[in-house]
Amino acid sequence: MLFPFMQIGVLAEDAIPFIAAVRVQDGDARSLYSADANAEVPPALTAAGCPLTPPGTDCKHYVLPFLSPPQVLPVMKVVDLFGDAGSIFLMRLFAAASFAGGTWLLWRSVTRRHPEAGVPFLVAAVLLTPYVYTSSAFGQNSPLMYLSACLGLSQADRSWRAAGSAAAWVGTVVFKVFPLPLILVAILRRKWKFVGSAAGMFVVLTLAAVPLSPPGAYGEFLSTSRALTANRVSSPWNVSIDAFIHVFDPTWRGTGAAFYAVVLVRVAVIGALFFWKLRDADEDFQWAYAWIALLALHPQIWWHYFELIIPAVALALRGRRANTWYLLPVVAFALLPLAVITDEATLRIYGPLVITVSVLGIPFLPGTNARTRPAVPVTADLP
Repeated sequence: MLFPFMQIGVLAEDAIPFIAAVRVQDGDARSLYSADANAEVPPALTAAGCPLTPPGTDCKHYVLPFLSPPQVLPVMKVVDLFGDAGSIFLMRLFAAASFAGGTWLLWRSVTRRHPEAGVPFLVAAVLLTPYVYTSSAFGQNSPLMYLSACLGLSQADRSWRAAGSAAAWVGTVVFKVFPLPLILVAILRRKWKFVGSAAGMFVVLTLAAVPLSPPGAYGEFLSTSRALTANRVSSPWNVSIDAFIHVFDPTWRGTGAAFYAVVLVRVAVIGALFFWKLRDADEDFQWAYAWIALLALHPQIWWHYFELIIPAVALALRGRRANTWYLLPVVAFALLPLAVITDEATLRIYGPLVITVSVLGIPFLPGTNARTRPAVPVTADLP
């Protein structure tokens, strides 16, 4: 939690487009989005983002495109009330708090039943430090995914807890969109308070975005998303499975029959694993594993998404049959290279390898295949 205080004056590259987007006032949808497949930043967004960069920065290079739906604008309108430095600091603080809060909630959930997990969990948390530092420095919103995975669904039967879990998930959706399919897990588990809270929040944000969105914003958002789909696998920092395929097949894109066929194969494999090994698992683990499944399915994955593997492994080991808790720091150590390696060629090989091992291996961790059986009543003869 101290990191945001240590990073004042440092470029917050990922936070800038979100703050700048809510400051664009000239009423043209293209002032926010660019339908250019090369994601050229609109001049109005660059002009709004440059004051947020440190003096001497090439702001035209570091103001990134705005790629989120208009529903995020009401959230950023509140953040923008804190001014240039204050809004960036707030986003950094929230990134650190998402990591700290999610880890604390997960630690409490695990050690309440398994006190012996305390030390391994602490070691794993320490190994996550590079993720926390970098996510905070960049002002990233990806720690919301980590928080949502840690929160799970088991506490969503109470209204206020359902609202808290839904807020973390909805916040991730309005920033990133791609976690939207996870609502299916909540529906299958009949977490209606979670579903209702999420739907209500989304409606409120949609209505609140109307006066903040330029005309045609939704159409421009969809056009930009479609335009970028074909090129997203070629990004040098993309560490998805599709980006790995693109290394060997430069014609591989996020469109076409072959692409969709391979995606369907992945969906089938993950669905079969889920049905075979995890259909009787608790809803928290199913929710966390669904996040891992998204890593294997989505064509654009960044290195800082991999922190999601920690809550999935922790929740898998929570039902363990043996003393296997030191697997958690081993997994955290295996994730460490993704946070410290800067060679993009290495990342594009190592990242997909970690995703594949995780999505295929986590269902087989000790305890995850223990199915829930009805309790057998114990009777005794009474005198």
